[in-house]
Amino acid sequence: TEVAPGQTRGRYHTMKRIKKSLSIAKQSVLERTNNRENTQESEDVAHRAQQCDDASFHLRKITKCIQKEAMTIGVSIQDGNMLADAFIDWSQKTKEDPELSVLGGVLNKVGEFQVAHEDLRAKLNATLTNDVGDALRSLAKTELAAAKEQKMKYDRMRLSYDATLSEEANLKKAKGIKPQKIQEAEEESSRMRAEFSQMGKDTRHLLFDAQYVAEFTTIERMCDYLEAYHAFFQKGLRWLAQMLPDINEYRLYIDRRKEELEQESKVRQTMVLSPQILAGPKQKTFGETLEVITQRDGTPIPKFITKAFAYIRTKALREEGIFRVSGTKREVLDLKNRIDEGQDVDLDTIMDPHVVTGMVKMFLRELQPEPLLTYDRYQDFINIAEIEDTSLKVAELRKAIDSLPVPNKALLRELMELCQLVASYPETKMGAANLATVIGPNILMPPEDDEGSIVDDIALANMVVTSMIQHVDRIFTGGKGTPTPSPKPTPPPGARPAPAPSTTSAPPPKPAPVPNSNPFPTSSPPPNPKPAPSPAS
Repeated sequence: TEVAPGQTRGRYHTMKRIKKSLSIAKQSVLERTNNRENTQESEDVAHRAQQCDDASFHLRKITKCIQKEAMTIGVSIQDGNMLADAFIDWSQKTKEDPELSVLGGVLNKVGEFQVAHEDLRAKLNATLTNDVGDALRSLAKTELAAAKEQKMKYDRMRLSYDATLSEEANLKKAKGIKPQKIQEAEEESSRMRAEFSQMGKDTRHLLFDAQYVAEFTTIERMCDYLEAYHAFFQKGLRWLAQMLPDINEYRLYIDRRKEELEQESKVRQTMVLSPQILAGPKQKTFGETLEVITQRDGTPIPKFITKAFAYIRTKALREEGIFRVSGTKREVLDLKNRIDEGQDVDLDTIMDPHVVTGMVKMFLRELQPEPLLTYDRYQDFINIAEIEDTSLKVAELRKAIDSLPVPNKALLRELMELCQLVASYPETKMGAANLATVIGPNILMPPEDDEGSIVDDIALANMVVTSMIQHVDRIFTGGKGTPTPSPKPTPPPGARPAPAPSTTSAPPPKPAPVPNSNPFPTSSPPPNPKPAPSPAS
């Protein structure tokens, strides 16, 4: 059968393509078996391609987790809104009952806060999903995907170029090959070399750009992630700070109502509470002024505080998390009530040291009419925290503390020396900074009309209390406020020695007790707190 010239040329080109495909397949096998011929892949291209692959893998993993968390938070927000409805429904039931008006007000306030809280969580969830998750997902699907596709083209071109070089080399080795055919192979190799060189440059630039786009975009989105949580917690804390006066008013209302019920002899008929809880304080200690307590006790600092500090020195210096771990609330309140009733409490019978430290923090927190470091000196202490020179900071602390009332200064010294002793025991895991974190908020507070400063100044407040603990010996020079007669345990190896107690003269004669005045008259109406903040505030 005769074959037309066109068919001959077609078969020739078909065989040529097949041969080229076989050569490319051979180069691919050689590459996978680490037995490459001719061209080697650029190390720079390989390194940047691996960086882009790693970024793409982790971005897909992160975005998948963000999406899953968003779904979980969405379900939690629905549950939170149901809880808010439950609070508000009950408040509506009690709204028209005068005897339950305060209960209805509390429930309504908590319900409104819960609604605002869930709205804030929804905004946080939307920010994390849209501004962070979607942006990272888009990055993986655009720049990094394009870089990966370009790398694949580069690999195909490299294999094709290797096959062309191998074909040229084989032709030159073979016998009886026409020079024209060898020349065609050389021209093909030259053409492929130029294309491969240009492809390499383009691929290297694209991988370089994709790598840095991925880095910069990821850093920006991580900043958005942290800022979203900062705004969430800051706004929530601001709301709670605004609600603190209402919380105190409700607690005072409960105390007043208990006293009224006892005076009217209607305790057993109206409230199922133990007589011990309903009994009014015989001599108020918690929520009283420090000056009144010390004058009544005839001592530089309250007697029960002296006993508590002695208990801590003998029984709690090897207790992990002392002052940080909370004691059982029921036991702390029971101890508080017994002290308010004037009982001579034997602290040695208390098995849990955290109950005693919890009672000490409660006493400091409830001091009236202002905290231990006073409202007037609040800004002074905050400013001192920013002083970097240690000697100057100690001098300014000494000056500010010397301006405090005498009972406040005496109690502060005893407290700081105790904290320094606790910090010297490694078993407690409570260094000066940790102690300042849990003690500071109870002794250094902004005035009630500036409670927004709590959020902004909390770090500075902790820093200044840390400095007091660390430099107590340098700050409190001269006479000491009160003796510490309780024995101290032997310090462990490596611990700093406990500060030696100083002696004082005999206490002055005990003055007549100061009567406990009720700040709320019996006929006063229930508190009327401010409305809860709205989500837009």
